[in-house]
Amino acid sequence: MITNRGIRAIDDEVKRKIGAGGIVASLLAATIVVALAFYGGIYSPISPEYPPTPAPYRGNFRSINRSITTSFGEYIPYAEWYILASSGYSIDPSLSNVVNQEDFRHLSEGAKQKITENGFVVITQNQFSQIYEILDGNYWTEIPNFITSDAVLHAFHVCYDLALREVEVYSFWDLLGNLTNSLLQEAYEVYEDAPEGVWREAARLNIAYFTVAMCLLDNSTYIHPDVVSEVNQVLGYIGNHTIMTDDWFMSYMEDFTQFVPRGHYTRSEVLSKYFLAMMWLGRVQFRLESLSNTRQAILMALMMNETVSGFNIELSGYDVWDSLYEPTAFFVGVADDPTPLDYSQVIKNVYGANPSWSILQNESLLGEFIETAEDLHDPLILGSPVAYGEDINVTKGMRFMGQRFIPDSYILGQLVYQHVGTINNPRLMPKGLDVMAAFGSERAWELLEDQKEYENYVEQMEMLRSGISNMTDAEWVQNLYYLWLYSLLPLLHEPSDAHPLFMRNQAWVDKQLHTALASWTELRHDTILYAKQSYAAPEAAPSPEQPPGYVEPVPTVYGRLASLCLMMLEGLGTRSLLSERLQDRLETLHSFLLDLRSIAIKELAGQSINETDIQVIESARHTLEYIGTMPEDPLITSGIDKYMSLIADVHTDPNTMKVLEEAVGDPHIIIVAVPINGQLMLARGGTFSYYEFTQPMSDRLTDEAWREILDQGDEPDFPEWTSSFIVTADTEGLMLGLLGKAE
Repeated sequence: MITNRGIRAIDDEVKRKIGAGGIVASLLAATIVVALAFYGGIYSPISPEYPPTPAPYRGNFRSINRSITTSFGEYIPYAEWYILASSGYSIDPSLSNVVNQEDFRHLSEGAKQKITENGFVVITQNQFSQIYEILDGNYWTEIPNFITSDAVLHAFHVCYDLALREVEVYSFWDLLGNLTNSLLQEAYEVYEDAPEGVWREAARLNIAYFTVAMCLLDNSTYIHPDVVSEVNQVLGYIGNHTIMTDDWFMSYMEDFTQFVPRGHYTRSEVLSKYFLAMMWLGRVQFRLESLSNTRQAILMALMMNETVSGFNIELSGYDVWDSLYEPTAFFVGVADDPTPLDYSQVIKNVYGANPSWSILQNESLLGEFIETAEDLHDPLILGSPVAYGEDINVTKGMRFMGQRFIPDSYILGQLVYQHVGTINNPRLMPKGLDVMAAFGSERAWELLEDQKEYENYVEQMEMLRSGISNMTDAEWVQNLYYLWLYSLLPLLHEPSDAHPLFMRNQAWVDKQLHTALASWTELRHDTILYAKQSYAAPEAAPSPEQPPGYVEPVPTVYGRLASLCLMMLEGLGTRSLLSERLQDRLETLHSFLLDLRSIAIKELAGQSINETDIQVIESARHTLEYIGTMPEDPLITSGIDKYMSLIADVHTDPNTMKVLEEAVGDPHIIIVAVPINGQLMLARGGTFSYYEFTQPMSDRLTDEAWREILDQGDEPDFPEWTSSFIVTADTEGLMLGLLGKAE
């Protein structure tokens, strides 16, 4: 059962410590993840078989920066200028001027050729599950480390994901249960008090709505006889999670395939139940086009004025709701749809502060309410399936804990039918490259050449690229989600001739695009519940002598990630959402990132690094292992967390009944020819692996299912364009000696 322990007050005297990490929970603590859980998906409209061809539906770049009204953490930037004066060097075709070439003599000819042509090569492997394991192998085989942006981006993902898991389990679980239970009890009272007719029916449906939510949290929840058929029907759809249907009590088309716990929500029963309840509260729409839906929303907004039981202080439903909503804006962003708080103000303007049943029954006032509510902000992302001929505004209406607007979902949604293509040639499935092209990647735009044949695709992309390029730095750092994306932007810039040799080629541009796509995949994985998806230890053995290594010279990436760590530390710490284990990891990562930034700036300026810098590079294996390893906690982690692999569906097409899956697999090995102590050496590190493919929407993949596919060797091919820098072990031969010291 959901225990009635209640929401603790913000006051220090009513705070409690929870969990092994000593998280201090507060009323605001409960907030962060609740709202995040509402990113159901981006959809394409469902097309009939023989409709007339409509006029092109042309999107316009609309503000994708609905700014938050509360400051959760200050963004402190690090200087982004540096001197480009890298020392020049060349690579002999036979690698004869590489002083440690014998350590890599087992490389295949294909790998050696890429090193001589591009200065680096990325090689697939199936020996390591994490990047730090590759660095650990370097230590024992005396190979120089190459510290990649991939490694620290993945380390930040672990910290971000850990933060969400902790607050969801140790704060939000109780808060969500108590709030939902209180509103269910209030729904009973409203139902008993309501006069016969349409308003009593709306009250009955609200009982069904909150009963479903409570049943998803606690399957022993009492179901009122008057709603048992509706509740059981929906619970059946959610349990099967295989269909889209409008045959349920809200009477619009809902995609019940979204109700598959995935992301980190497969790690424990608590997380899985939390996912289902939050997905329900985030996806269900109370559409303005429906009088019945609107009556439900009005009653619900009025119910929120009542005191919520079970707490040490008197709190209204809005107090509790707001404590669950606002911090989530810090993690992800604001709701894409109107909220109960938006509706409460319209109710006051139309019906008054405390309307009686007789006032509510005035149907002309209901019409006035709908007309006024139409002036509330429109949704920007189509997050549910709609019928042919309908557009996104048909979905307009209140969502109790609405899914959040994220710019990448907006981009994907703007680049599918009906915005792009015709009824005879619709673009139904977008690509991850769409996001990177809109963010300014010229290489991604080149790789999308075959997509430009779709009607209106070029125009839509130009609109998006122009709008995003005009976003200010302040807009990019408004929350953690945006700032993560902002940290990826430097990877999309093409290096100049003053950069190190291995960066001055198309293959490196492709590799950086590949890194950005994989890190974006981790971001979508972590926020899969909240983001609105578009629809279309030390060794005892003697220490070997490891040569100094090299840091991938992208100081702007390291600086922005360091600022991101600081913003998380402040934003979570001031709201008692920061456990000791998370705080230590974030502080360690912040310090490590600043060290990498300093080293990278020296490398770009052709300056020598000192002994302290060398120690940072040599100890990176321990630093990354500590930061990037989830703590053992049965409520938030499981065995799957030992792997780097993960998967997230980011777009749904109800026409083909498929979803777009973005995935990360086991890390690749990267070998780079770099100058170390005035000598050309091969250094080794780890990078992301990245996959993109479609999957039946009735079988959305979990991390566990994806791991099984990888273990069986059934994973799809890598994107074709990655062949410019990747050598596949199966075809080129990953020889003995690559993974260890050459004999």
